[in-house]
Amino acid sequence: MTTESTPTTWATDTAGDATLTDLLATWQSWSHDNVNRRAGLPLVAGAAGPLDALEAGAELARLLTGWRWQAMRDAREQGRSWADIGAALGVTREGARQIYLEAIRRQEQHVPDHHPTAAARAVAVAGAEES
Repeated sequence: MTTESTPTTWATDTAGDATLTDLLATWQSWSHDNVNRRAGLPLVAGAAGPLDALEAGAELARLLTGWRWQAMRDAREQGRSWADIGAALGVTREGARQIYLEAIRRQEQHVPDHHPTAAARAVAVAGAEES
């Protein structure tokens, strides 16, 4: 990994994003070293520092949050209710629906030519009043 003063770089996929495996490995490298340090055990040479871990964690969260709407859409297309989706996310059914609609709005705003607006909105509308 890198030192705290050197920018972290990860392997990237074909879209130029850091791979989930590398991001998670950075987080785990710091975590294991942190456990060793707190237990008075030898530190691992070259382990990621806390800022590397925070950066990797932030990128993981950004990527997963960005992809979440796609899993939500697939769940709706497979007949799952907003209540089911909300339960999986730890929010209410209306909270889940709002998360989805906000993600669709961002897609329409930032990548309008690559976003199937009608299909994405259709799963939000279908059964919106369900319990």
